[in-house]
Amino acid sequence: MDGDGRALVTFQLSYPVIICPARLLSIGREYEEAAMDLGASPVRALRHVLLPLLSPAIFALGFGVYRRLTRGERRKESTVEGFAAQI
Repeated sequence: MDGDGRALVTFQLSYPVIICPARLLSIGREYEEAAMDLGASPVRALRHVLLPLLSPAIFALGFGVYRRLTRGERRKESTVEGFAAQI
C-alpha cells in the first residue's frame, strides 16, 4: 500500500474511532451488568448484548466509509492532494 492509501485509510478510521465509543457511552453499562447477573461471561455479554446494540452504528459507519472511499476514486476529494486543497 502506498503512502496515499495509508493516509486515506488512517483518515477514514477516525470516524469509527470517534463514533463507536460515543455510542457505547449512550448505551450504558446496565445492559452488560444485567447480562452478567444472568450468568454471561464478559465476552458473551459483549457478543450477545453490546454488539447487537452497536450494529446500527457499525453498519452506518461502514457504509459511510465505503461511500467516501468509492467516491474518492472518481473525484480527487478523498486523496491526500484533495485534503490539502480543502485546508
